[in-house]
Amino acid sequence: MSDDDRDVMKSMIEANSAAIEVLVLCLERNGVLERGQYPEALREHMEVNMEKMSPMALALLADIRESLLH
Repeated sequence: MSDDDRDVMKSMIEANSAAIEVLVLCLERNGVLERGQYPEALREHMEVNMEKMSPMALALLADIRESLLH
């Protein structure tokens, strides 16, 4: 994989993570989600599906979850 490909992938991951974070915050502000509800659901999903998911996918979900907890 070239450096350009890595940069593109990194940018796409960052953009998707930011979009999910903003969406969850909007849903919380509108009372659709309780604070912490989505990160907890992610944790449960990761635990149940740990053996089915790639280490990269688990790491990305863990990063998204962590960003939503702060």
